[in-house]
Amino acid sequence: MTLASFAPRQLTRCWLLVTLCCSACASAPDQKSSPDAGLPTTGAGAGTSAQVGSDASAVGSGATHSSGGHDAGSSDAADAGALGDAALPGDAALTTDASLDASVLPAPLTPFATHGAAITAPDGTWTWVDFPDAFCRDGSTAGIAVSLKPSSDKLMIFLQGGGACFDGLTCAANPANANGQKAELTAGIFSRGNAANPLRDWNYVFVPYCTGDVHAGTNPSGMVPGVFGTQKFVGYLNMQAYLQRIVPSFPNVHEVLLTGISAGGFGAAANAVLVQRAFPNIRVKLIDDSGPPLAAPYLPACLQQKWRDLWGLEKSMLADCGAGCPNHDAFVEDYAHAMIKIFDDRPSGLIESAQDGTISGFFGAGQNSCTGVALLTPIPGATFQQGVLEFRDSVKSYPNFATYYPPGTQHTWLADSSFYTGNVNGMTLVSWVTSIVHGQAASNVGP
Repeated sequence: MTLASFAPRQLTRCWLLVTLCCSACASAPDQKSSPDAGLPTTGAGAGTSAQVGSDASAVGSGATHSSGGHDAGSSDAADAGALGDAALPGDAALTTDASLDASVLPAPLTPFATHGAAITAPDGTWTWVDFPDAFCRDGSTAGIAVSLKPSSDKLMIFLQGGGACFDGLTCAANPANANGQKAELTAGIFSRGNAANPLRDWNYVFVPYCTGDVHAGTNPSGMVPGVFGTQKFVGYLNMQAYLQRIVPSFPNVHEVLLTGISAGGFGAAANAVLVQRAFPNIRVKLIDDSGPPLAAPYLPACLQQKWRDLWGLEKSMLADCGAGCPNHDAFVEDYAHAMIKIFDDRPSGLIESAQDGTISGFFGAGQNSCTGVALLTPIPGATFQQGVLEFRDSVKSYPNFATYYPPGTQHTWLADSSFYTGNVNGMTLVSWVTSIVHGQAASNVGP
């Protein structure tokens, strides 16, 4: 059952619907073991791990973490210099050259300095890495999971989805901590045993989702009506902390793919400039799965404003966008255009079902001047499809960016078997992704 199939119900039944739709909102990748079954763990301090079903053995570096920039909710983006229109690169030929001997950053961006200790873990074994300077929405500490392939010079950074937190209903359906996100990942784009997977031999970094802000927040003191206590919307600040150790862990990497599903798809785009600055000599590629950057009225301006103010987006994606986002009240599509221009010398793309039943439900909260109810009053499927088609039309002039629009209401594709079974008009999803991974421009696919 998809969220699009729910008709509006009386608010007295909201909690039942939340229970029914939580799994769809989270869009969790298929996992080999049960939640929190005990991934090996490495982090600051003891630097030990507990193997699944075995005694503990040392694998951690034992080093302390560098600060992730959580002081007073400040963001590193402002210090870097925002991209104005004049700074956006012009049309350039696509290339797979990593240009490791020179920075590929467009002016006035500067490299994001990283000084943390490298992560060590057993080859090919999913390992949890604690970060005492990264936080979930409920104030608990966060971390990342890694599956390393030392022989590989390629890295995928994957951001998890799981809804968003901006009112009582949405926050109830959104994970407030990383519990349940520490199991092994083996399906879809994480399958090392599937010969069709273009990333089967890559290094994997999995970023869990527990901040409710599509990984883009800089507000550690968020207050949401109907939700008890202070909410730490610090997804962007967490990414700064994670990169302090991710970058030193891969000194010889030549290729980086930044991707994610649902809120993680939005988050991959929201963190694209930061990750590119952290790898200044590598052309970071971006694939956004089910995080469509639609313009108003499909993503109403009032909802964009609510997210901006609650999550602190002025200090993250809007600071990164600069003059490319002149209207801070309706900025999501402008931000996407700015990112496409920044990344114009490497292929990137968006995967989005034409009538995505989950995203249309969340965007429904903005209907009628934000009097709609997220998940319960979705925008009509045909209207949503019109929005994604208009977005595709708006970016057709950029040869480096492509869209893959399967028909129907399915939400997310990369992290389960749909990655291999998806097929639109004869073009399989895995082939489309493979083109981008290999540095080739993909085509627009779908209605």
